[in-house]
Amino acid sequence: MKAVVIVLNDLNYLDEVLEAFVRLGVEGATILDSYGMGKALRDSKSLNYLMKGSIERSIPKETESSKTIFSIVPDNEKADFLIKTIESILYRSESKLVGFLFSLPVSSINPIIKK
Repeated sequence: MKAVVIVLNDLNYLDEVLEAFVRLGVEGATILDSYGMGKALRDSKSLNYLMKGSIERSIPKETESSKTIFSIVPDNEKADFLIKTIESILYRSESKLVGFLFSLPVSSINPIIKK
């Protein structure tokens, strides 16, 4: 069982990524509006001085927001195939910073259901 996490900066591919989840039988995911530390520092009135030098050059100006998508995939092979499918979708982007994804092993899921 794996947690698959995608931070998607090129939102032009959001629908296609979600379609891959459904097509591969992944039953659910959570999607959060997010943005990175670089944007937070650039927008901060008190911390934007930290953006000088290599950090400032490494963060594209066009990156304004992103979506963080995460899901628990019970089958490891399905999780690996999902990751490869999403990579193949996102490699078509012309954006410099498309996003990134990672997976983590999950030992258990404990639903909290109130009776």
